[in-house]
Amino acid sequence: PGQGDGGKLSQIALHDMYVHALKYGVPMMKGDEILDSAQMRADFALSPGTIEAFNGWLKTAGPIGRMEDAIGHGMADMLAWRALRAQPGTQDYVTHQAFFLQAEEHRMTPYKVEKGLDEAKKTDPQLRALHAKLAQLQQQKSTATASQQYPANMPRIMELDAQIAATETEITRRTEALCGEVAHPKAGPDAEDAAPARPGESVWDVTTNEQTDLREGAEEMRLLLGYLHPDERETKWKVTAAVRVNDAPRNAYPAPATTTTTLSVAREQPGSDSPTVTLAESGVLLASVWSTVCRNYSPSHDIVAAPARGVVHFLKKHASTEAANRLQKAVVTLLDDYVHDSRIWFRVPWFHEYVPGGYGWPRVIFEGGKKRIAYLGMA
Repeated sequence: PGQGDGGKLSQIALHDMYVHALKYGVPMMKGDEILDSAQMRADFALSPGTIEAFNGWLKTAGPIGRMEDAIGHGMADMLAWRALRAQPGTQDYVTHQAFFLQAEEHRMTPYKVEKGLDEAKKTDPQLRALHAKLAQLQQQKSTATASQQYPANMPRIMELDAQIAATETEITRRTEALCGEVAHPKAGPDAEDAAPARPGESVWDVTTNEQTDLREGAEEMRLLLGYLHPDERETKWKVTAAVRVNDAPRNAYPAPATTTTTLSVAREQPGSDSPTVTLAESGVLLASVWSTVCRNYSPSHDIVAAPARGVVHFLKKHASTEAANRLQKAVVTLLDDYVHDSRIWFRVPWFHEYVPGGYGWPRVIFEGGKKRIAYLGMA
């Protein structure tokens, strides 16, 4: 915090790529030229603390020769660290960490803004006036199309098309602004006006919910840990298991009854959109829930997919209390201070995966010909 761009790990990659480009003869600015420009110096800023943290972590990695080994090492560290920060009821849990306490959390979530926007649209005088104007222009275009033949009617139709497009843009801009007003309303009668969203900002852009993301990431990791280590499911990870007896097939010789176990964790973020998050195995449960989510989201449909079987061995080895206890201090420092976004990818609303759930799906890298690699770095 407080280091600006110089505190970002991506600056190390920037320096590394730039140096390699120079080595290979790419005509780029040299170091003295960069230092002479205040803007360029800011672009290439890299704080000593970031360098120290990265180099400290690098020393724990040991010799790595292949890309697969580098990926595997990074995944192992990430899983062990996430297990460390997913231990409820301990000081290691994510909510006790400095990066969580410093994280920004707005009152509204995107889902709440979306629901509030639907109501605000109904009573907003500006939107009502714009929609009335749009309806009038569309009626005028219809009349112009019918009253004269082509091409005599085209000048008027083109004029109305331009007015319709401009009005539709006004409606879009007003809707976007309304998102901001719903998300950040006036604190009181004497307070400043509500903060409208900027052009292009939708319900997913106008709120910041960093604490929600971090807390939910730990809850989803607890689900994974409860799935991988059934003996610790309820005592260690506070995962609830519900057993359901499946319906018997209707035939003359029914098979013995089978059961399905559903794992869930209660959402603890105050004002959470959903009460629980559930782990769904591939098959009927996952397919039925995801098809429902795709049609019409409900907060009760908050699920995480179970990991692909091909990566379970890797997960059990590195996502555990034992692996967390083996973490070196330099690894924890780097992940706590620089890589603590618990999900580490662009978040897709309502669909949750845990690292390496997203990376560890049956993803295959084709090297050429008949050669291929499955589960890169994890098999």
